[in-house]
Amino acid sequence: MQIAVSPPTIRRCRSSVRPLRPTYYVFRQHTIPSGQLFENMVTQWYVAGLKKNGVLPPSFDINFKIRKHWRREDIWNGHTFHIQVPSHGVQEQAMLSDSMDQHWIDIKPSFKKYNVHGTLNVSNMRCSICLEQFGDKIRLVDCNCLFHRDCIEIWTSYGSSCPKCFKTINMTHVNNICKNPASASEKKKVH
Repeated sequence: MQIAVSPPTIRRCRSSVRPLRPTYYVFRQHTIPSGQLFENMVTQWYVAGLKKNGVLPPSFDINFKIRKHWRREDIWNGHTFHIQVPSHGVQEQAMLSDSMDQHWIDIKPSFKKYNVHGTLNVSNMRCSICLEQFGDKIRLVDCNCLFHRDCIEIWTSYGSSCPKCFKTINMTHVNNICKNPASASEKKKVH
């Protein structure tokens, strides 16, 4: 059996002949709760981001919204979204942004431990890493951003800049920290 493929149709205007514009799509996969309501909401997030910023939100941002909105749903399924975009430039930007997200996912953490310097802060503000409001947080010395101590210390194994404002984090390698000054002076005498 042969399948015939017709050439692209041409619209005729009074003064000229112009071909139809090509249609561009971006395909994204997400694991979401089962149901059409959830699929429609994720599609609306993509469309709203495209209208607001002129670019498609990265998968990482949409996955963040999915985890924020639906934490305890029973049945989750993988779903592929077909998002129509207005131009090849927007399509290319969407592919590049997902490549950068994959780059960050692929970064392997260093196994060095750091003590982050900051002031203890009891606040109802959310930690910018885990998004939880509860628990004691520290305000970083250089940039005044607020995080749980555990969250920011884990972050430092991936990089030395603040994840919120990108300033360098004031921190000390754990091996350089001496918990008991008397034992440090005794070690110096032994050597």
